[in-house]
Amino acid sequence: MLLPFSTPKWQLLVLGFAIGLTVDLFTGTPGLHAGATTLMAFSRPSIIKLISGNQKFENITEPNISQLGGLWFFRYALFLVLIHHFALFFLESFSFRLIGQVLLRILLSVPVSIFLIMMIMYIFKSEKKRE
Repeated sequence: MLLPFSTPKWQLLVLGFAIGLTVDLFTGTPGLHAGATTLMAFSRPSIIKLISGNQKFENITEPNISQLGGLWFFRYALFLVLIHHFALFFLESFSFRLIGQVLLRILLSVPVSIFLIMMIMYIFKSEKKRE
């Protein structure tokens, strides 16, 4: 999510898969996180274009709150987290029979994840200003 805008698409996919596979190795979920993070990495360039419109990032190297603003980063994180959680929970259930339970898990997990991401981003933003 925080990789530079200039990261090649193939590198995003490889890094997304590697990060997801690492999480899978430690949690015992064979391929669930690898699939979800790879989908998130695949969707990232489209999400950036969707949120930014015609805005160009000439002086900005990476997505962060201090340069792009809280609202832009909130929408960016929200879309990526929705994609990740949607893929993760549907891969985990692997059935449309449990669609209500899956949607409930997504509905409850996304706000918590977004809150934590935004808090961490604001903490690191304020630490950079103090230095």
